[in-house]
Amino acid sequence: MPSAASDDLTEAVKWYRKAAEQGYAYAQSALGDCYSDGIGVARDEAEAVKWYRKAAEQGCAGAQSALGDYYSDICRGVAGDEAEAVKWYRKAAEQGDADAQSSLGNLYLLQGKWCEGVKWCRKAAEQGDVLAQSNLAICYFDGRGVAREEAEAVKWYRKAAEQGNEEALFSLSFCYFDGRGVARDAVEAVKWWRRGIEQRRKYDKQFRELSGHVDASSGIRPIPVENSMKKIRKAADPGDADAQFNLGVRYEVRGEGLTEVSIKEAVKWYRKAAEQGSTQAQWVLGDCCEKGIGVARDAAEAVKWYRKAAEQGYAYAQCALGDCYSDGRGVARDAVEAVKWYRKAAEQGYAYAQCVLGDCCKKGIGVARDAAEAVKWYRKAAEQGNADAQFGLAIVLGGDKLPVPYTNSISDKRLIDIVEGGEWCRKAAEQGHVGAQKLLALCYEEGKGFAVARDAAEAVKWYRKAVDPLSLMERHNLAVPLLRIYEDGRSVVARDATEALETLRGFAHGTRRLQAERRKR
Repeated sequence: MPSAASDDLTEAVKWYRKAAEQGYAYAQSALGDCYSDGIGVARDEAEAVKWYRKAAEQGCAGAQSALGDYYSDICRGVAGDEAEAVKWYRKAAEQGDADAQSSLGNLYLLQGKWCEGVKWCRKAAEQGDVLAQSNLAICYFDGRGVAREEAEAVKWYRKAAEQGNEEALFSLSFCYFDGRGVARDAVEAVKWWRRGIEQRRKYDKQFRELSGHVDASSGIRPIPVENSMKKIRKAADPGDADAQFNLGVRYEVRGEGLTEVSIKEAVKWYRKAAEQGSTQAQWVLGDCCEKGIGVARDAAEAVKWYRKAAEQGYAYAQCALGDCYSDGRGVARDAVEAVKWYRKAAEQGYAYAQCVLGDCCKKGIGVARDAAEAVKWYRKAAEQGNADAQFGLAIVLGGDKLPVPYTNSISDKRLIDIVEGGEWCRKAAEQGHVGAQKLLALCYEEGKGFAVARDAAEAVKWYRKAVDPLSLMERHNLAVPLLRIYEDGRSVVARDATEALETLRGFAHGTRRLQAERRKR
């Protein structure tokens, strides 16, 4: 039996078609999206191109950008033609479409037109386009189309990395390891490298061998760096713990191309440093044991090394040990002991531990339920930019004033502060926190909580941001609240069923681009 969301989509396509056949450009573009991704209709890329072209010729930027994708050979449906791709990308880019600006910039970079490439990448990057940010970083690092400036490269790598761009995560790791544009920091190097690994595994479960090489056709590649393995080994062999740890990092991050052998070699050197008391090495070795990186998975062994570093005051290890006690990994579950270690790390200023401690205080896990104490710790982490803490703080400050299901009745009503709660919710939402985005959308839709006045346009904006463009199910589910908003006549635009799914236009385009990235690996 088809789902309600599926029924909504099929019905919406019907209305799209009626409006599209009357020449309504946005309906034509939306109908193109539906055919391109098989949303509410059988997938047919030739039909998608037909409707995109009709909308593009009327000046619809989204359709122009999508047509550029087809001509640039990112998608199928028409023969590749770079000149046509540039033509349509430019039309959309000049209207301020970030996707088109990014695609146009990348196309120019691939053609070796560096100045033009940088120009359009910058426009898109400043609008938050992650691929443009990563490409702009590469241009600054290599001095292509712009003066070479490693610190500026790191700035843009960081912006892209914080949005989860794989190559930016790896490249930022290299920058920290070699001190290129930022102070040398092996721990930060490992942190960003592992985030890159996690991101890659998230989108490709078949990925097994990690590699620093990326197909040159993607326009993105890691930073080339000098290999100083011999120099570090010379210091590590006599027993220098710092050199041993750094040699382990070298093997893990770059080694022999990250084969199984090099990862095992990394663990060998981490162990040597850990046995000499290096807290960083003890923490990393514990992580390897817990996750089975270069060594057999062994939660009890992980706890052993976490504890050694934690007892020396290493905040990351204290927090990891707290997680083990919280989940019962390698040690008996003990919420009180977990809170003890979270607190030690939190008191050293570690934002993640502060956020978790806030959660414990709010829910009464391992410690007496105390909303004021939760606010205290959430605030400390929130002020460091931790989005989870910002959202948690918003929930507590919102209290019973928030819409269901976010209502949080707390004992101390004096803590409720809708204005400040709304500010923190928005900060988290702007960082991409899905829970905050959905809450903000619901507040605007219902006109309560943080959004004092009902505002359908703002509700739609935040509902759209809350959807992962790779998730077809999420995009289907999004149609329900959007249809509800439009069909109730609460939008700032005219009441029109064809408008409901027009709000999904950007997701189909984003999906094609992300899927294209995966195909290039």
